[in-house]
Amino acid sequence: MNIAKARSPEEGAAAQAWQRRVHALHLRGIPAGRIAATLHAERSAVEEALRAIAAEEVAGVPLVQERTRLLAAAQAVEAEAWSLFHQLPGIDTSGRLAALNTVLAAQAQAAELLNTLGHETAIDELAALGKQFLTLLKDGKVLLAGAYDGRSGADDGLLDRLATRRNISP
Repeated sequence: MNIAKARSPEEGAAAQAWQRRVHALHLRGIPAGRIAATLHAERSAVEEALRAIAAEEVAGVPLVQERTRLLAAAQAVEAEAWSLFHQLPGIDTSGRLAALNTVLAAQAQAAELLNTLGHETAIDELAALGKQFLTLLKDGKVLLAGAYDGRSGADDGLLDRLATRRNISP
C-alpha cells in the first residue's frame, strides 16, 4: 500500500496502518520476504514500504550528526572486537580471526565515514566562504576589476586591482 497514491483519507489511514505494521515487523528483524508472507502482500510492496520508511527517517536526521553517530558505533564495535580478540585463547584461531575480521570491517566503516565527513566539512566551509565573499561584494566592500588574461606576458597588477575599499593591500 502506497500512502502517496491513496485516493481518500480512509485509504491513506489504511496505508499508514499497513506501513506501521511493516515497520514493526522489520524492527523485529524479520526479512522483507517473510513480512510479505505474513501480511499476504507482494514482496515488492513491502520493499517499497521499507524504502519509504527509511526515506522518512533519513529526512528528519541531519546527515553530519547521523554519520557522527555511526562513526561512534563503528568505533564501539571495533573496541568490543579487540576485547573479544584478547579474551579468546590463542588456540581458538577461528574465533580470533573472526574478531580481527570484525575489527577490520569496523575500521573500514569508520574510514569511509571520516572521509565523507571530511568532504562535507570542506564543502560547507567553501560554501560559507562563498557566502561571505558575496556579502562583501554586495555590500560594496570588495571591488573587482578586469582579470589578467595571460596573453601579454606582463604582470598587469591583478592583485593590486583586487582590493577592498578600505585600501587593504593584497
